[in-house]
Amino acid sequence: MKRAALYLQAFAGLLFGAPAMAWDAGGHMLTGEIAWQRLRPEVRAKVGALVAKLPNEYHAGQPYNFVTAPVWMDDMRSMPAYPWSKLHYVNLEYTATGSPVVIPPPPHILSTIGECVAALKAPATTGEKRVEALGMLTHLVGDLHQPLHATDWGDRGGNGYLIMGVPFSDLLPKMVANLHTFWDKAYRFDTRGGKVVEAWRCPEIKDRPKAPGQGDHRRAGARTDAALSCGVARPARRARRPRRVGARKPPHRLPRRLPPAALPCGRRTGGADAGVHRESP
Repeated sequence: MKRAALYLQAFAGLLFGAPAMAWDAGGHMLTGEIAWQRLRPEVRAKVGALVAKLPNEYHAGQPYNFVTAPVWMDDMRSMPAYPWSKLHYVNLEYTATGSPVVIPPPPHILSTIGECVAALKAPATTGEKRVEALGMLTHLVGDLHQPLHATDWGDRGGNGYLIMGVPFSDLLPKMVANLHTFWDKAYRFDTRGGKVVEAWRCPEIKDRPKAPGQGDHRRAGARTDAALSCGVARPARRARRPRRVGARKPPHRLPRRLPPAALPCGRRTGGADAGVHRESP
């Protein structure tokens, strides 16, 4: 029972610590850092030891920690035959009134989260399965807080809605600019001069934090510096505007939420290559 309680606290830290937006690699690492800050020392020791055993062949051979572990399921997409595509989302029918909907049959993200929790609570679960269950749980709780992973308007969770005008710098070869991709990365974008710009970039795998809380703490304590303080985001390079001598330096702030007028125009498409985060049911 004590072991089950430790894992449930880790799950609660992920569930209640994760913001309601998601998630490229940097976003998933932020959920991990937020959850880590909510865990008791004994829970940190237990879950930290488990995620360090996650397969790391697609992580440059670096061991995972509780901040980088939430990216593991996406890192594993480099496998020749990725087996978990349908586990990242659930197609709940959109209802304008918010009326109850019927949960579709598994497998999907809801059923998989339940299976992971059950595996972590069961004393008979093998060590390898326990490691896999925690690695999946750290990722899927973040995915579930991305609305486009939990509803469907007939556009494959926003993958079928192409957009223009967003200067993505890190689209993978099979990815195109669509609403789902933008939502996954929107926390890193801002508007300047009426244009959408990338204000922050995800670190490369080799630059990911080697431990929770690791990163640039020079501005630690500022509410705006969550991404920098745990090493999961980097400022995008941009030219600095000259500042008058003696002028007051403006406070450092996170990118604000994009106003509706700044959202890029888009169009719906049924193309099969509209994204890689979800698959058609």
